[in-house]
Amino acid sequence: MIRVLVDENIPVPDEFRVPEIELLRCAGRSLSSAELQGVDALLVRSVTQIDQALLQGTSVGFVGSATAGIDHLDIRYLNSVAIPYAYAPGSNAVSVVDYVLSSLAALDMDPRDHSIGIVGCGQVGSRLYRRMRALGCTCYCYDPFLMEADQADLCNLDQVLQADVLCLHTPLTDTGPHPTSNMLAYEQLSKLPQGAAIINAGRGGVVNEVDLKRVVSERPDIRLVFDVWQAEPNIDAELVTLCQIATPHIAGYAAKAKLRGSQMVFDALFRQFGILANMDLIQPSSKLKEVAAEQWNRALLEVYDPRIDDANFSVDLSPDVFDRLRKNYPLRREIAEYYSSNKLLQSFGFSQFQPR
Repeated sequence: MIRVLVDENIPVPDEFRVPEIELLRCAGRSLSSAELQGVDALLVRSVTQIDQALLQGTSVGFVGSATAGIDHLDIRYLNSVAIPYAYAPGSNAVSVVDYVLSSLAALDMDPRDHSIGIVGCGQVGSRLYRRMRALGCTCYCYDPFLMEADQADLCNLDQVLQADVLCLHTPLTDTGPHPTSNMLAYEQLSKLPQGAAIINAGRGGVVNEVDLKRVVSERPDIRLVFDVWQAEPNIDAELVTLCQIATPHIAGYAAKAKLRGSQMVFDALFRQFGILANMDLIQPSSKLKEVAAEQWNRALLEVYDPRIDDANFSVDLSPDVFDRLRKNYPLRREIAEYYSSNKLLQSFGFSQFQPR
């Protein structure tokens, strides 16, 4: 019997029955080595730091993270002790792109009237780029690891900082040729154009929050939409008050995004242990919902209004509430789960309804 410890926030079907697996649940934020004794595999989310301090002396032989990012995994350590790992790249990308578009709707910033700067053109950034180009937007992309053959409209960091809307989708790194930790500090942030907006739905720590507060105090024209924070779950309350929209790291929390992440790590788990199991979490939508609004901004906010999450989050910024809001996050659909015959709305990501 393979004992698998799974974060309580990773979706698992109620009818989960795999004879070879004993499935146990845990609180990812407070997970300790003692809980891993006798555990063969561990499935986590980004709130759990996977490193030597947690795993040494345990029986864990596989780690899966139902997340698109892996900055919480000590890859060097896992490789050094030959513990295989898996994660879910791209699982939440559509959800995050939807969050960006709905945030622009909430700010009343039509992306077709503004230049869009994208920092980090991986799973999320590249999808955001394609959505924006479908709308005819002017885009500038900064990703020093890509060539123009991989991503069009590449530019340097100074050029992307001239965009009206700066969207951050880079992983958090502090080593290598292009570390991203504190990559946007006072010098860079001061270069933003008048009336610029920063949407950070990537990783906390990419923006120096102390410098950001200084810049915004000097430049109140700059608007902030922040979903990720430097010291989660300990949030800088002053920075929250400076944001037009502040949310508790839920940009990628659409229901289908969570299911994709769970599906990907369970599939990897089955492969790792040679288990023949068929668990299909991502069922196709039985019926698309029709969006009522015809205006682009109202239609987006009908699907998802980030101002609701902002209002719930801003009431209490304590670490416990931060985690509770994420754990008890309500059902949220992706834009593509709604249909419209309006061609413009289809460019924003709504499905084209095909009547049967």
